[in-house]
Amino acid sequence: MSMQDDDRGGGGRRIDDVESVELVFASFRRFQEEHLRFLSPDGLFIPSDDILPPSTVVRFRIRLPDDVVLLEGTGVVVWSRQTAEEGRPVGMAIRFVALGRQSKDLIDKLVRGWVAQGGAP
Repeated sequence: MSMQDDDRGGGGRRIDDVESVELVFASFRRFQEEHLRFLSPDGLFIPSDDILPPSTVVRFRIRLPDDVVLLEGTGVVVWSRQTAEEGRPVGMAIRFVALGRQSKDLIDKLVRGWVAQGGAP
């Protein structure tokens, strides 16, 4: 995973600053195995040691090699976990604010499949 600040010049943060978060998975299957449990229709949890504060606007992209984009959109950090707990890694929860139709459709399909297999959304 890589996180990059959106550099808009100037010395201070502006209200319209947006952080960029990109997750890269080796395959779609790997994404499902490692990340599906962190996905819901309303948002996603991003396991990371690079935690952003609540209310931070985030432009996220989840992709495969060769720049095949699975999901992308904009969200807001709603909470974070600073200390790992059993089965719960350090990271931050992002609430979706804007998703393209393709991303929304894929999320809906993935979450329905996850729930059908006994997972919780």
